[in-house]
Amino acid sequence: MEYRSNIEVMGQILQVANCSNNAKKTKITYQAFLSYNQLEEHLSFLIRKGLLNYDVNIRTFRTTEKGIQFLEAYNHLEDMVKYDEHMNENNNEHMKSDKEGIKQISKD
Repeated sequence: MEYRSNIEVMGQILQVANCSNNAKKTKITYQAFLSYNQLEEHLSFLIRKGLLNYDVNIRTFRTTEKGIQFLEAYNHLEDMVKYDEHMNENNNEHMKSDKEGIKQISKD
C-alpha cells in the first residue's frame, strides 16, 4: 500500500462514519486500513476539531455537519487531481506522437 497523507486518512475515516449509521472502531479500522494506534490518534483529532461525534452510550462514531463539509471539499479536490492526472496522460500521448513526427521529418 502506498503512503497516505493525514488528510486522506481523515477523509476515509469520515467517509466510513458517514456511510454507516453508527460506525464502531472495528469497522473504521478495517475499512480505513488503519492500525488501532493510528485510529486512536486520528479519532481524537477529528473529535477535537468537531468533524466527528462519539456517542458514549452506544460507542459509535458519526460524521458531523462540519465533517460532511470537509468530505465534500476533500472529494472535490480529489476529483480535480484525478482530472489533472488524466490530462497528464493525454499530454504524454501528444508528446509521444510529436516525437514520432519529429523522427519522421528528420528521416526525410
